[in-house]
Amino acid sequence: MRRTAVQEVLFASGLCRSRLGSDSKGNGIGLQTGTWMGGGTTPDLICDITAIPEPNQSFDAILYTEILAHVLDPVQALREFSRLLKPGGVLLLTAPFCSLSHFTPQRFSTGFNRYWYEMHLEKLGFDVEEISANGNFFEYLAQELRRLPWTTSQYCSMAVFRGYRLAHYLVVVPLLGILNSMTKREHGSSSLLCFGYHVAARRS
Repeated sequence: MRRTAVQEVLFASGLCRSRLGSDSKGNGIGLQTGTWMGGGTTPDLICDITAIPEPNQSFDAILYTEILAHVLDPVQALREFSRLLKPGGVLLLTAPFCSLSHFTPQRFSTGFNRYWYEMHLEKLGFDVEEISANGNFFEYLAQELRRLPWTTSQYCSMAVFRGYRLAHYLVVVPLLGILNSMTKREHGSSSLLCFGYHVAARRS
């Protein structure tokens, strides 16, 4: 949490030690499996994201980015943000729409679609001002193709991995070029698949 003389702004983290343990280490499954309380920064609050020890209507803005899928009860987290924001206060959210396993076992959802945000935020007293997609169908496919060398090395035999390396340059690299061209010419494929959504909502 950071305070200024003009505004009260909450930078919230869902990986709360009270719920998930103080070491914040993964179980080795999927991506990003090491320690992730990074940067050497000491938080102002270590608490459950659904029970933040601050008074009602304490903040002008809340920024909550890429954590929602790691919260056991994401709707309750939004409810807590509604309680903490002043009328007219701004909530800025980002979260995946579709994601691979990462930060396990502290991961309870693969992501959220725009209709989830619209339904729950409106029920909790927010006016949704913007929901914008990050990426599109073709960019998502390209991302996962770029991950193939690592995925093959992790989940296939060494013989398969050696054979794949040749296929990567013969098949995957040209396909990435095709997907890049499609990305420049696509129209609305983010409604089918994207990395995630950026959401701006204002407390009524």
